Amino acid sequence: MRSPKVERSNKYTFEGASILMAGDGVGAGKVFHLADDKFACHQRVYCINQFKNINRIYLFYYLSSLFYHVIESANSKSTVDSVRLPMLAEFPVFMPLDFEQQSIATYLDQKCGEIDELITLQEEMITKLQSYKQSVITEAVTKGLDKNVPLKDSGIEWIGEIPEHWEVKRLKNSGYIYGGLTGKAGNDFNVEESDNYGYFIPFTNIFNNMYIQYFGK
Repeated sequence: MRSPKVERSNKYTFEGASILMAGDGVGAGKVFHLADDKFACHQRVYCINQFKNINRIYLFYYLSSLFYHVIESANSKSTVDSVRLPMLAEFPVFMPLDFEQQSIATYLDQKCGEIDELITLQEEMITKLQSYKQSVITEAVTKGLDKNVPLKDSGIEWIGEIPEHWEVKRLKNSGYIYGGLTGKAGNDFNVEESDNYGYFIPFTNIFNNMYIQYFGK
């Protein structure tokens, strides 16, 4: 358990009501889970149990909403996202009266449940919109915009028919293809005097963006 997703296991290392927190990685101090009964967790997961005079649900909400401030402060001084035991042990906890803790826990369970339902509906809508977006793109690039144009078989089973006047070419005939920096040297990029002057676009820019904007000099 070091991510928001909980996996199933046939083995367990702990038993009893607990709060689990990721101890390192991108979720360090930010990913929390409530655990009941039997469970197993990674060695870099902190397990809080045997609670003393504090409502477990209240503490779970308290930590999951506030502890990340400690992580952000610590990470400004380190390149590795991690939680040390003293950081967790010395974290201040506000202690309302028992009945207030229970009231807060019950309130947050209800409100967060309602919000989670809205999030689920939004995620379903986003999935549908993404699917619709893909179908719009596919329709445009395989059928064109003129709905009345005669069609012909593309010869590609998973595409079907395309406009009759369209040609079909291999991608290799539409541009030069190479993997990464294959056959390229440092002088091929960002050197205006080079005959092959161009702009180097890292993979992450392509992966994270549909469009890459060029602002010039």
